[in-house]
Amino acid sequence: MKKILCMSLALLLVAGCSTKPKPEATPEVTPDTTNPATPNETKATAMVCGVNSSNETITSTFKLENGKITSLEQSITYAIDADTDVESLKKSLEDDKATMSSEKGITYNIEETEKEIMTTITYDLNEVSETILTTLGLTEDMKVDGSFDASKVREFMISNNAMCQEF
Repeated sequence: MKKILCMSLALLLVAGCSTKPKPEATPEVTPDTTNPATPNETKATAMVCGVNSSNETITSTFKLENGKITSLEQSITYAIDADTDVESLKKSLEDDKATMSSEKGITYNIEETEKEIMTTITYDLNEVSETILTTLGLTEDMKVDGSFDASKVREFMISNNAMCQEF
């Protein structure tokens, strides 16, 4: 479990090493003008950050409320090709699922098609342990008023070669 999670997070952090340059996404965020006391808050309800490598795609969808992150859904898609050891990959993912599903605030699903295996891991950031948060790269300095600030997390994700868009 830890091996796949660490591999996924490492992939997220080093995905900038691919041969194809990635342009930085420019989010279209509308300031909240209904409350003049909070001009920097946005009406965005989600932020999606993605990283692609040769055989894997990681998409992190952060649910937002008033610029604060409430949950994270991470989807990892593993392409199946002739070089893929499908049985080892499936065993490793099942081991990860068994371990992570026992953690509070985490749900873990695996789906398989002929061409790919997809995992979807949902984290309730108000319930998961500090260890899990740290593993995800979410640190105390990203918090404002006790909640993870979307702009700080976005900055972190982009600095690690992810492309992010708010919706």
